[in-house]
Amino acid sequence: MPYSRCALGSTPALYRTVEKRLAIGPLCAMSKKLDKLGMSSYIDNMSNIQDITDPRPGLTFREKSLWVILLSTILVYGYYFWRSFTLGSAHAVQVAALFVEVVFLLVAIQIVGHILIALRTRPECADERDRSISLSSTRNAYFVFIWGVWFALAVAFRSFGTFWTVQAILLLPVLAEIVRCASQLVYYRRGV
Repeated sequence: MPYSRCALGSTPALYRTVEKRLAIGPLCAMSKKLDKLGMSSYIDNMSNIQDITDPRPGLTFREKSLWVILLSTILVYGYYFWRSFTLGSAHAVQVAALFVEVVFLLVAIQIVGHILIALRTRPECADERDRSISLSSTRNAYFVFIWGVWFALAVAFRSFGTFWTVQAILLLPVLAEIVRCASQLVYYRRGV
């Protein structure tokens, strides 16, 4: 006969000892009746289900925010680097103006995206898991940034010109941000 976990244990002898010392016999009577009906194990199984109504919960506010940052960074800076490479070093003033436009566009897209997310999903407080994921993904971005610095130094050393050195230096924080956001999304989905 199955026994419930009513009184600090899982064996009948422990139940009797606790019932005698604490005089909680009547409190466990219902649990024992449910055990006879096989209901206690059913209730235990049902209590282990996280959300019965929605078996696949949606993305949290942080995950949605990371998707907005990741996609907007890839699209906006992808356009910038494609356009600046087609213009080349002969049009450095136009590339500088393009960079300013792209920064304002990126800020506007991210503000609108976060407003739309905040209207549908309430931000939650950061817990230990969020801080751990943030630190791990920042570590990944740091490694990419450091390797990018060596790449930019190699471009400068090879004397490709100031234009290409500046583009390599601008690429560093973009790649680091992409790696940071992608790492956080992967860690959240893995449940790290």
